[in-house]
Amino acid sequence: MIYYQAIKLLLMINFILMRLDTLGILISWSNDVRLHTAGINLASLQLQLKGAGRTPFSRFGDGYAVLRSSVREFLASEYMSVLGIPTTRALSLISLPDLEVERETVETGAIVARLASSWLRIGSFQICNPPQGSYFGLERDWSTMSHLTHHVRNELFDGISFKDVILEVAKRNARTVAQWQAVGFCHGVLNSDNISLLGLTLDYGPYAFMDVYNSGHICNHTDQTGFYSFKMQPSRVLWDCQQLLNSTAEVVGAEEEGVEITPKFAFDENGKEHFDNLFRLRSKGLEISDEIDDIFKDTFQEEYLEQMGLKLGLKKLTKADHLDIVNVFLTIMQDQENDYSSTYRALSSSNNPEEIADRILAYKPVTSFLQDGAKDAWLGWLTTYFDRVNQDIEAGLWGDKENAHKERLKSMRAHNPRFVLRQWVLEESIAKLQAGDQSTFDKAFEMSLKPFDNYHENVADDQLNEQQLEEKRLCGLGDESLLGYQCSCSS
Repeated sequence: MIYYQAIKLLLMINFILMRLDTLGILISWSNDVRLHTAGINLASLQLQLKGAGRTPFSRFGDGYAVLRSSVREFLASEYMSVLGIPTTRALSLISLPDLEVERETVETGAIVARLASSWLRIGSFQICNPPQGSYFGLERDWSTMSHLTHHVRNELFDGISFKDVILEVAKRNARTVAQWQAVGFCHGVLNSDNISLLGLTLDYGPYAFMDVYNSGHICNHTDQTGFYSFKMQPSRVLWDCQQLLNSTAEVVGAEEEGVEITPKFAFDENGKEHFDNLFRLRSKGLEISDEIDDIFKDTFQEEYLEQMGLKLGLKKLTKADHLDIVNVFLTIMQDQENDYSSTYRALSSSNNPEEIADRILAYKPVTSFLQDGAKDAWLGWLTTYFDRVNQDIEAGLWGDKENAHKERLKSMRAHNPRFVLRQWVLEESIAKLQAGDQSTFDKAFEMSLKPFDNYHENVADDQLNEQQLEEKRLCGLGDESLLGYQCSCSS
């Protein structure tokens, strides 16, 4: 009985794959530490079972996943997709109540079936050419590097050179992390194993969506130095992109010199590594390091300004706007300890500065903290902000002036979610599921698919039925004890 539900899921997937096979659709299987992957070329998707038990690569792990982390991944995958952020997707979540999994404590097991166009990461190349020459006992493997390089170039990037592959990986991840910064998403574990070649958000661990705004917020309780803190995310992802070059510089150099990338390209006629040639090729390949830096930073800046413009209801943000509007906005929010997402919703509620300032302060997460001059600080910024808004309206960027404000607020509400997948919502969903109550999880999942609905935002409680009250509650800030809550990265 222990594995009944897992076996049922596996049999179901196996049946589907067998049916696809009878239709002549190519299917291939591979596995990782605890991840069983089926590739289906019909839709260029790979289905992966996370937590389905040991694989040949499990080393000392048990191959299982726990319900707590599986719930978090399932909900976040779908929520991020609706926000328009590149992400892996969740197909199903199955609990294994009879399977006890040992982590910091004994927890309930679970399996997540998840989908992506590819699960390859920057770390996939580091296994072939480890930074220090070895990785968990693995040595350099030029043959696998050759095959992996050809697969990535031809299957994922339409046959472009590997130099251009690296630059494209940098672009895609720069766009993704810029979108994280705009929505207030903290990933928590940004090592190269968690950075997708396709720029997808993957491996949701101790993530968090910002509540009280703090640019230095750390969502992973084991990250004591803030290595992966919110403000460090762009630089950490850029560093990871440089590690892709560090692992494949010989390949880039070989391409630049017209050397064919075969399984034996790194060896001499005696079958030994040709160190002089490899050193030359590596040096040649590393020459694009500055180009990676430049393309990442430029792409990040462009995407971040675009996303912040959508959230703030401003057209064509400039670098000057970044300094005068965006940075000042974030500084006041941090100084006053305002809620990140609710502050944007307040901006999208009115064209009256007094009303907006009052609404921002009404969303105060920490009730004991209200600085003198808080309203004056916001009113000062709002004066500058509306001067900039009026420039767009006068230029006709929102259509005719009569409807411009209405259209602008409508656009803002479509880019600032009312429902945020906060830590308290996740923790309550998990706790109730573990107690056999699926209600909060079901409602959180439903609302994750429609986060921009207003959910009775300006309706008095006595006008709402039980279901509507629950929806309004789940849009709230939650208990102060869970503000800035940090999760474990164990899963």
